[in-house]
Amino acid sequence: MIKMLLDNQILASAETIKEIGGGTEIADGQVIDLLDGYPWTVIETPGHCPGMVSLVSEMGILSADNVTMVGTILVPSKDGSMTRYLGSLERLKALKPRLLFPSHGPVCASPDRLLGRTINHRKQRHERILKVIQSGVHSLAEITLEAYQDSPNAPVALSRDQALSHINGLIEQRLVVESDGGYHALSQ
Repeated sequence: MIKMLLDNQILASAETIKEIGGGTEIADGQVIDLLDGYPWTVIETPGHCPGMVSLVSEMGILSADNVTMVGTILVPSKDGSMTRYLGSLERLKALKPRLLFPSHGPVCASPDRLLGRTINHRKQRHERILKVIQSGVHSLAEITLEAYQDSPNAPVALSRDQALSHINGLIEQRLVVESDGGYHALSQ
C-alpha cells in the first residue's frame, strides 16, 4: 500500500517487512545510500514498534518514532516494549547526534536535552508505576489513576495502555507478576 501510494522503494527491518508484506530488508550496522551525499548507518531502535530502525550519519539521526518535539510517543502494550524503547533511547543518546530528524514534528537542534528529558520522564513513570503496585494497588484501572495523576487531561484509554506497557516492562524485569486478576510486586 505505501509503495503504491509513494512509488518508492521501501527499506525496512525483517520484522517490519513481515508486517507490511514487502520491501527491501535492512539490518543493524548496514550502511545505506540515500543519495544525499552522506552514508547512513542503520541502527535497530525497537520499542514503539518491534521492527523500528533509525538512520545515523554525521548530519544527525533520522530518529523515526522514538522522540518528538511535540506531544509524546506512545509505546503500545500489545506489540511495543517499554524496556526496549528505553534501551533504544539510551542507544540514540550515546551516539551524541548533532541533530535529530523525528518522523513527527520539527528537527531537534538539542538532541541530548530532548533524549535526556524523554528518558528521565519514562524512567520516572516506570518507577512511579512500580511504587503504586508496591503500595498494594493491583488493578490496571487503579494503577493508571494513581500513576497518571499528573496527567488528568490525557485520554484514559491511552494512559491505561501506557501503564500496561510499563507494567509489561516491569514483568520483563521480573519486578512484577500478573496473578489473581491483578499485578503484584515481587519485592518492596
